[in-house]
Amino acid sequence: MKIRFNFPDLRLGQRRINGTVGPLLNDDLHIDFSTREPGGRIASFDLQQGAIRDLALNGNIALVSALDGGVQAFDVSDPASLDASNNPRPLATVPAGATEFWGVATDRHGRVYTTGLTSTFGILRTYRLADFLTARQVTRQIGAATLSWRPGINTNAPIGSETILGDRPEATPRRVQIVLQDVGDDVAYSPAALISAFSGATTDLGNGFQQINITVRGDRTIPYQIQTITVENRTLDLHWSIDVARSGSAAINGIIAQTGDKLYVIRNLRTYGVISLFGYGVSVFDLNAVESNDLNPAEPNYKTLQEQIALSNGSDPDVPSAPCDPARSAATGAPCPIRDLTFSPEALIRGGTSLKVFALDANRGVLDLNVAPPSVVAPASGGLTLATPFIDQPRLHTLRDLYRNASGRQPFAHFTSIASYKNYALIAANQFGLLVIRVDGGALDWESLVDVVWIPAGAYSVRAMPENDTAVVVDAAGRVLLVDLKKIDQSSQVAALPSCS
Repeated sequence: MKIRFNFPDLRLGQRRINGTVGPLLNDDLHIDFSTREPGGRIASFDLQQGAIRDLALNGNIALVSALDGGVQAFDVSDPASLDASNNPRPLATVPAGATEFWGVATDRHGRVYTTGLTSTFGILRTYRLADFLTARQVTRQIGAATLSWRPGINTNAPIGSETILGDRPEATPRRVQIVLQDVGDDVAYSPAALISAFSGATTDLGNGFQQINITVRGDRTIPYQIQTITVENRTLDLHWSIDVARSGSAAINGIIAQTGDKLYVIRNLRTYGVISLFGYGVSVFDLNAVESNDLNPAEPNYKTLQEQIALSNGSDPDVPSAPCDPARSAATGAPCPIRDLTFSPEALIRGGTSLKVFALDANRGVLDLNVAPPSVVAPASGGLTLATPFIDQPRLHTLRDLYRNASGRQPFAHFTSIASYKNYALIAANQFGLLVIRVDGGALDWESLVDVVWIPAGAYSVRAMPENDTAVVVDAAGRVLLVDLKKIDQSSQVAALPSCS
């Protein structure tokens, strides 16, 4: 593809010699360059068992939740080798057994979180990535929790008048997203400083490399029985993790470093997960509590911690929802509040001084929820209505007009996927493209939409790679698109939205 950039305020041949500006050519200054077309598909293959429901990437390990195919791990360091002609097989698998695995997520500490359905329950199961690297079949489960009842469970009650009551709804746990509260990101160690601070020892490997073994101690002040600690060599992009008892110590062996490398010791304090419960709404779990409660043997006098800290279908528990006619409300310039997350496809969770959940309403936009552990959850506002048949966010209304004038039909808005990038949420909005929402302020409003990356074939899913400032978007044609996120949010360069009176 050949591209020319024109700069109308600059002229070709403009130069200054001894203070005198030389003659100018008539043409604008322009820059010509060429880009290569995509190289095409590198490789493809089908799973030997199961159907793909979710994907997660940790380093060069891709984790696949595959319903009755369990959770499968693939080495993607050489993508070309993952071709059907090579009959690729997973490095390791969590056998499905009686569980249909739906969602999978993983974090910087090498922890793996999955959601699934059994014949009776929706469940959460946790594992360690290291176990996928040492055995073909992963059998060690770290923790588990009940998320929901399987949809239709009441129809299996022995008497038609019986109904199961509890704090777990009937729903399918589709997706899980996590947020970490860690310490240690602001302290860099040289290899020598790391050895000194953590009673370490070193072995020379030659060529300037050394292998370091250190001892780390748990944090007695945390409420959990175990703490995950990770050493990161950010110079070489390597990491090593260990679970340590809060009252004990553990060795982290085999740390590789050179003299000038920067190493960090990251301690996890809390980990929360938001689960999209399709058929009800969202729930928030203290994932460290799940693993702590399942530790066996437990510490003497250990008291079980609360695992589920929030459950919401979008309604405000303190304020009954008043009926709202969307057409009449739109006529006043205001959308009806989002108060139903029954069929929310995905939710995002952010940490900080408090927890906040951003749950998608597939047909309207996103609802922000304030979460205050151990059990308080409430909408922060009426949510952010982006595009509906009755009313659009003003900038999206302009996009709707442009789309309609160009194609002769209305664009279709469907909000199906959400991903976190720095202080933003990226939302796949079908024919409205990729929407960028600023989420580090107060309650969401129309000013929270700060950018639109329009994609001709529509945006159906999005995942962010923050370390590369890149988003991966899948469009309606099944193409995988890379979006550069370095210059998103140009809201400061446009006029503010006019206030309605």
